[in-house]
Amino acid sequence: MNSGSLRKREWIMRDIEEEHIVKMWTPIPFRISEKYKFFPGSLLFKAAGGILKTVIFLIVTILGRAVWGLKIEGRENFRKVKGGMVTVCNHVHMLDCVFLASALRERHVCFPTLQSNFQIPVIRHIIRLLGAVPILESKKGFKKTMEQLEGYLKKGGIVHLYPETVLHPYCRELRGFHRGAFVLAYDCDVPVLPMVVSFRMPGRIARLYRRKPYVTLKILEPVMPDKSAKKKAESERLKNEVYNRMCAAL
Repeated sequence: MNSGSLRKREWIMRDIEEEHIVKMWTPIPFRISEKYKFFPGSLLFKAAGGILKTVIFLIVTILGRAVWGLKIEGRENFRKVKGGMVTVCNHVHMLDCVFLASALRERHVCFPTLQSNFQIPVIRHIIRLLGAVPILESKKGFKKTMEQLEGYLKKGGIVHLYPETVLHPYCRELRGFHRGAFVLAYDCDVPVLPMVVSFRMPGRIARLYRRKPYVTLKILEPVMPDKSAKKKAESERLKNEVYNRMCAAL
């Protein structure tokens, strides 16, 4: 693996390392065979995943407004992108990935996650059905994962990463970004679709029984990488532009 690939591995791993914050019981070994399918295409898998996503969508639809005061804005910006894209969002709520998957429900979203999450009993099957893809820890495995993600993006798929890396519940300020998501977008020549989770105070009556704020998810305009520019400079520019737009939307 060359130095560029090593740097990419470091950037991508940083962008998913928030999974280390919550320690889970991982007793089941996870091994990848040559025939392992990162994106299964069987009808049974798609049907099971579709049913599970529908159930979650219905729960979010029914409870979203009542429990979290969920409001989704800017879905027209998502519809502007017909092909592949890298989505990014601040990581400030335990369920923000559920909220954004519901907001983008018209299309399948891939969530790269740590290999260790595929060692958790029961959970490993659920997250796989919902679109999770393991980021393999070995150099050879990581290369294979990246090839799969890049191929998925180039075929029109959606990959989501958290550039802040760490979950910070109810944080109202945008924290520093890592470059992994933006390097991936540059390499695949796909836009970055920024999203922002912000919080607002409940109404007067709701404040009598509710302490936590309501949630708003804003989908912003997509930002396209300039492939004529050099990767390092352009991924940095892309990162900064997305960061500034998200700051302005908070």
